[in-house]
Amino acid sequence: MFTIYTFGDPELLREALLALATVFGLSEWWDATSGFGAGGNLLAAALIGLLAVAIAAITSQQIRLDYLLVALILFGVAFGSKTNVQVEDIQSGTSFVVADVPIGIAVVATAASSAARSLTETMSVALQRPGTTTSLLTEAGFLDPLRTLLALRSASFQDLDPTLTRS
Repeated sequence: MFTIYTFGDPELLREALLALATVFGLSEWWDATSGFGAGGNLLAAALIGLLAVAIAAITSQQIRLDYLLVALILFGVAFGSKTNVQVEDIQSGTSFVVADVPIGIAVVATAASSAARSLTETMSVALQRPGTTTSLLTEAGFLDPLRTLLALRSASFQDLDPTLTRS
């Protein structure tokens, strides 16, 4: 099972993944006659790829179908196979499981969120003040910089630095 980490409300990400699972789970998605389904898109991509291979074969005197086959196999694996994904909120610890998410989306989202979580934990340790167990990053929540900017927006120079306003 893949785990996607999020700050804040995991419900929004859960609903987005449910929508993707629904779209990719429809049988019309894989039907080549349904217009914008993956079957039609896969057929169009295969024809465009075959045209590109034919042009490359004419110019280089060599036919390379392996690029086209690898791309079609990767597309089929990434969007044809499904997996369960766990969406976990880092701050509250709440988590949800979403079933039937395409594995291509799950792998990319898991890698991105895991890298972001690792970077956040590293920065949290780097910003930790001596003698405390919390860092500047997590003490007041991840929206604390936004609150500071909004407070500064309504502050005047007189409140911030009286000598600056006299000069």
